[in-house]
Amino acid sequence: MTPILLAGLLVAACGGEPPSSNEGSQSAAASSEPGPLRARVRTSQGEFLIDLFADGAPRTVANFCLLARSGFYDGQTWYGMSPVVRQIGRPIPSFTPGYDLPKEFVPGAWFDRAGRVAATVVTDSPDSPAHGSGFFVTVKEQSRWNLVYPVFGQVVEGLEVLPNLRDGDILESVVIEGDPEPLWSRLGPEVQRWRAAIAGIGEIPAPVER
Repeated sequence: MTPILLAGLLVAACGGEPPSSNEGSQSAAASSEPGPLRARVRTSQGEFLIDLFADGAPRTVANFCLLARSGFYDGQTWYGMSPVVRQIGRPIPSFTPGYDLPKEFVPGAWFDRAGRVAATVVTDSPDSPAHGSGFFVTVKEQSRWNLVYPVFGQVVEGLEVLPNLRDGDILESVVIEGDPEPLWSRLGPEVQRWRAAIAGIGEIPAPVER
């Protein structure tokens, strides 16, 4: 099997006096920042929960949340299995959602454990951008991928599900826990461009043998 491409993945209303202008400014600033974001991935083999690294990989996480909330991944099948990885989101090698992403490398987020979630890349070239929709989850350590594929999350529950996934198993849904709206607002025009591209994807092609 070829490498990933693997040739060519987060007020209550308070009573009392209204805030002073300074307090209001602080509140507005706080509300513009995303809280913790997680993704609950339900598959035909069980579910697992991903902590998303929105601080270190804002574009990758914002795009992933957008695709998940649009239902893009629902019903897709896992493919390209190996002893170290499970892939999805790029059913045929030539598939693209209509855009790529810059590689965002989160400090300290290395392939030193199972459950790392990373974007695939467009080509094998070192300067290749990240793919717009393809991602993978590691089953074990794979340090040779450090600074090759950008990690944007970590599985924190359900690690035992990953080795059980096989080619053709279904990803039933990805449920985003937390509010990605502040992140989307911060990225503004980029998110609008992604939305337009996603709206035009149409039917997702059936996966092919890798």
